[in-house]
Amino acid sequence: MSVTEAERDQNGYALGRTPEEYERLRGQARVWEAATGRLLDQVGLAPGASCLDAGCGPGETMRLMAQRVGPGGRVLGIDVDTSLSAMALAMLRGAGHRQCSFHAHDLTAAGPIPGAPFDLVYARLLLFHLPERAAVLARLWDAVAPGGHLVVQ
Repeated sequence: MSVTEAERDQNGYALGRTPEEYERLRGQARVWEAATGRLLDQVGLAPGASCLDAGCGPGETMRLMAQRVGPGGRVLGIDVDTSLSAMALAMLRGAGHRQCSFHAHDLTAAGPIPGAPFDLVYARLLLFHLPERAAVLARLWDAVAPGGHLVVQ
């Protein structure tokens, strides 16, 4: 087993945690941006809303959420990759999105999602990477506020 394969096994993300992978994720987010923006608009994401981006990665969806909820809203990103998320949070804060925060959290671990409930719980391509899909989906649903939305893209 190579060092790269061992790292992948250790952190549970098959595509690795490298600068190249982080750039690939940013590019992928740009491809999905228009479709994701339309979904956020369709659920009526409004100023002052609270949002969770589950598996937030490079923070591009958090940025779309922050633009819609404004400074009176709240956007929490959760991910197991603290390095990528720290870069994402720095980018968001640098762009003036002080309503964004990050929490390192493993969605496969039992227990509630921190900061819940949320008006919108969002996950894009997250379940693809997890073996416990039904349990994670149940945890995401439990984090939705009454009258809120769970969007899995």
